[in-house]
Amino acid sequence: MDEKGSVRKPHKKRSMVQDVWIRFRKNKGAMIGGIIILLLIMCAILSPVIFDYETEVIGQDVTQRLIKPCAEHWFGTDNLGRDLFARVVYGTRASLPVGAVAVLVALSIGMVFGAVAGYFGGVAESIIMRGMDILGALPGIMLAIALIAVMGTGTVSLMIAVGVASVPTFARVTRAAVLSVRNQDFVESARAIGMPNREILFKHIIPNCLSPIIVQTTLRIGSAIISAAALSYLGLGVPAPIPEWGSLLSEGRSYLRDYSYLTIFPGLTIMITVIAFNLLGDGLRDAMDPKLKQ
Repeated sequence: MDEKGSVRKPHKKRSMVQDVWIRFRKNKGAMIGGIIILLLIMCAILSPVIFDYETEVIGQDVTQRLIKPCAEHWFGTDNLGRDLFARVVYGTRASLPVGAVAVLVALSIGMVFGAVAGYFGGVAESIIMRGMDILGALPGIMLAIALIAVMGTGTVSLMIAVGVASVPTFARVTRAAVLSVRNQDFVESARAIGMPNREILFKHIIPNCLSPIIVQTTLRIGSAIISAAALSYLGLGVPAPIPEWGSLLSEGRSYLRDYSYLTIFPGLTIMITVIAFNLLGDGLRDAMDPKLKQ
């Protein structure tokens, strides 16, 4: 009770997720990035409803070729008379999943190796991290090209190739996070009661290391989209006639002098998407930083 005799309501403690959301919401850049990403996801989901794939996306009409941006064709048309706006929007169905799945591949492999290296240390750590150093020393785009040459071109090969090139990054981040918590009291308690190392690692340590891993995952999606677009630009990515932002750039390069819009709009889309993921990742990093808690 207070001085007036009224009963005070107990203060409800906020959860960690609520604290993170409150701090994240205050970051305008992160909110803008999140909104852009949500819009892109909606485009990927709704594009088959908005556009007819056979007629508007890949259907050719030479009578409509190379029309510059206008009210009827917002982004203009390409050399085969296909509406560029429809192809860019439909391209989100290829570019976003490729980037996301590639990062999931890197995350699933890198997190396991990094966690094992950080928890057990010793010889296992030396072998794993030296292997990651060798893998990381190779230029990512060259490693991806080599893997695609072995596996063959295709969307699945593109996802795996881009993902493997990002494995060292996740391995290092996970190892550093595991090193920071492996000697804490809750881990020692789990060891004292005889819990197997596998359960300690995956049920107790990794859940307490998720903050930096989540942030790195968000940041790496943008890089994966750029890598996938670069490989598609070289003809090693998503096969034609499926529209993908990198292949759209490749198709428009022959007309760059007189019809620059063929490369400007796909390029701007890639740039805006990558910036959005970077803003989101920076916002998550700030929101999850314990030093910023009030």
